[in-house]
Amino acid sequence: MSKFVPNKVYLRGILLHYFIQKKCAAEAHRILGYDSRELLLQRQKRKDFLHRIVTGDEKWIHYDNPKRRKPWGKPGHASRKTAAIRAKT
Repeated sequence: MSKFVPNKVYLRGILLHYFIQKKCAAEAHRILGYDSRELLLQRQKRKDFLHRIVTGDEKWIHYDNPKRRKPWGKPGHASRKTAAIRAKT
């Protein structure tokens, strides 16, 4: 496999390069995905990237708190109870 490293990444140019090499579309997509992940990792290898993320008590928190609405149900039937969400300690 030849290594194609452009100065600026243009999707059309890269796809044309792989099609000229007679690669199928699925293989070109797989190679593009791998190359783009490698470029992103190389860009983020600087030490200051992870040090810019501030956490409160050294605990990484990611949660989704959607608004709860009345669930759909048949008229005259009791609605389902919503489970309480409790934080893990």
